[in-house]
Amino acid sequence: MIERLPELTKREWEIMNVCWKKKQLTIQEIIDNSPEENKRHYQTLNYQLEVLVRKGYLIREKKGPLWLYSPKITKKEIILKEAYYYVGYIINGYLCPTFINFMENKKISREELSKLKEMINNLPEDDKIEPERKDDKKSKK
Repeated sequence: MIERLPELTKREWEIMNVCWKKKQLTIQEIIDNSPEENKRHYQTLNYQLEVLVRKGYLIREKKGPLWLYSPKITKKEIILKEAYYYVGYIINGYLCPTFINFMENKKISREELSKLKEMINNLPEDDKIEPERKDDKKSKK
């Protein structure tokens, strides 16, 4: 079973995006590095950072009079965990129809498409075989 961290709110994703850009930040540095439309009051941000620490996304460390916040998990790791959860538990492993739906409803750049083709073409043959799904077993009985 894939271990999931608690879900992030939109505001928490915005804070994490700032934190992922730097190694360690004070509350004021997070405010200063936030896009204008996402800026928070100091106390509000302090509370939200504490929630992110409790949820397991940030580490808080005392340096002199300041608290420094740093990501406990990389952006790539959280996106990968969420993607595996989505594929495995939400859509029951049916990746192809979901991927086709994304492709049909979102414009994809030539660069992104080229990268996807390259990744698919470079998969070892064993990795290209689709695993059996739970409901495929039932239909064979």
